[in-house]
Amino acid sequence: MTASSLPFFTPVDGFDTSAFTDGTLVLPCVSVGNVPQLTVDLLIATLPNIKRVGFLSTEDLVPFVGGPEKPGDGGIVTALEVYAQSGDEDRGVYYLQQRSPVLKSRKEHYLSQFVPWVEQMKFKKMLILASLDGSNRASGSSDKHYQLPMPSVVSIPFPDLSGLPAYSHESASSASSSGLEEISSTPSAASQTVTTSTQPILPPLPGSGLLSSLLLRISADRESFQVATGVILSFVIEGDNREDAKQMGNVVDMALDLGIGRAGSGGWREPESWEALVRGSERDRFE
Repeated sequence: MTASSLPFFTPVDGFDTSAFTDGTLVLPCVSVGNVPQLTVDLLIATLPNIKRVGFLSTEDLVPFVGGPEKPGDGGIVTALEVYAQSGDEDRGVYYLQQRSPVLKSRKEHYLSQFVPWVEQMKFKKMLILASLDGSNRASGSSDKHYQLPMPSVVSIPFPDLSGLPAYSHESASSASSSGLEEISSTPSAASQTVTTSTQPILPPLPGSGLLSSLLLRISADRESFQVATGVILSFVIEGDNREDAKQMGNVVDMALDLGIGRAGSGGWREPESWEALVRGSERDRFE
């Protein structure tokens, strides 16, 4: 069987994809500081009774494979996996973890599969997480987290982000606006079905990776794409981004009412793998 003939989503034994119906998908974009992926790392490590429910095709991504989070777990982890809570903790929220970026030459192919998959699985809501280059934040702005207004992209906005300020062209510095706005508004293969007059003009999104292309692809399917979609944006600087991830996680927690920030919940639990972010691997420490 060739890679192209493999299914886009492969469930683990015992998982029925009908469970996705009316659920919420949390999607990190590979972006500056890897903060969205670190946020999903935190969610997976912190939420009780969470487990992997399936794998997405990785043929369009930089090859990646790794060991399990805990030595006793066994098996391996791949570049695109979906997690969910089970039993009494099941909230109908599914967390996609992406551990390597989409190859530049393959992004249109990836989006041509991913966006229809979200529709076919009948998710009710999708929450996209992306980080932006903090050096491009508008001078004088104290806001770190934003929601991206979506009326020109989707027909149904995500309902639970009203507490965040709206991101606009003025939220980023003029230095980033001049070039990136032009890139964002240039027609791509993902938006060939949208005329120039109806294609959304996105604000500058410096360092956000595939976000603009994803939104343009969703916009191209706007009439059929009946998934309430929202975007949480966070300005960050490359470095030790653990606290940035916790702050973005707090926003996700409030938007989805996960209860992590409630008194007595115990707060965030850092994954064991994060030790290597600070101290290096065991081998590095003893060499």
